[in-house]
Amino acid sequence: MGLSESGAMDKSALHAANRIVGNPANSPCLEITQGGFRARVTGDVVISVTGALCPLTLRTAQGERYAVDGYRPLNLATGDEIHVGAPARGLRSYLAVRGGFIVPQSLGSAARDSLAQVGPEPLGVGDILATGAHSNPGPVQLNELPALPLPTPEDTVTLDIVLGPRTDWFTAQALEVLTAQCWQVTPQSNRIGLRLVGEQPLARSQHQELPSEGTCSGSIQVPASGQPVLFLHDHPLTGGYPVIAAVAEYHLDLAGQIPTGRLDSLQRYPTFFGNSRE
Repeated sequence: MGLSESGAMDKSALHAANRIVGNPANSPCLEITQGGFRARVTGDVVISVTGALCPLTLRTAQGERYAVDGYRPLNLATGDEIHVGAPARGLRSYLAVRGGFIVPQSLGSAARDSLAQVGPEPLGVGDILATGAHSNPGPVQLNELPALPLPTPEDTVTLDIVLGPRTDWFTAQALEVLTAQCWQVTPQSNRIGLRLVGEQPLARSQHQELPSEGTCSGSIQVPASGQPVLFLHDHPLTGGYPVIAAVAEYHLDLAGQIPTGRLDSLQRYPTFFGNSRE
């Protein structure tokens, strides 16, 4: 049995949310896509919300409403509600609670693999989450900031890529088109991958069947249509279409924050052996 990495689409935001409330950095959080989230607490808790820039509203048990900031510890009392609105920047938000969520795990992970249908079910209306997975959380943090510039609905996002391994399956013009034109993220995109469409499809120089090969997060696979798919964390383990390039690891969190309908541009980043990029 094989599964993809799955987990948080923006790991830096998940880690920040946990650090703010004193949890171990990889503790399970709630991943909230495109806002529209509301939760009521049944005890005194400290939470944090990171990732996408969303309007956050605290509604107290007495009915008062306050706008609150992300990337800060927030104290909530019994009956208080936190509302996460639609993001102005980015796509996914992360909510952590001090002490951690108690979540059933599959194969040692609390993540949901949406392709393999493994892991806890997505939350629904009326679901109750228990807390207290960590008995001795650390101190809260006040100096966390977003690790990356989040895209607005009007932005074109540039992702660095490394060519290969199947560049020999494409024409020289296709390799130029890959980075010369912008690609639009279609509504069919999800946690499995970003489906991209461009004015010029990527033409192949070889048209025979390709035996299935392993894939990874960031792989850019090109089906027969010539319109690429950028695999994200719930990607299939293998694919039968050639991979023309892969997104640089340091841009995977950014890829997970690109809203549907946005334009991507891809730029080739040279590989240097013996050096690391800051």
